[in-house]
Amino acid sequence: MAGAEATIHSMEEIAERFHVPPWIANQLAAWQARMWLAQGKLDAVSELAEACELELAGDAPYLRELEHVVLGRILIAQGRLE
Repeated sequence: MAGAEATIHSMEEIAERFHVPPWIANQLAAWQARMWLAQGKLDAVSELAEACELELAGDAPYLRELEHVVLGRILIAQGRLE
């Protein structure tokens, strides 16, 4: 997992340096969240979800679909999904 995290971190640095569109940065955040979920880092993942301003209300736009899937996984891990 360390290699995957290093890759995500490198991609985030590149995205920041070249001012990629927000939807790409959000995709990277979703992958980071998946890594943290796999490691049981629920506090870090909760903070990331809040920073991305994700919520389950309404339909998920296509470009944010991965983020919403990850949000569902976060809520399940937290025991908050009804």
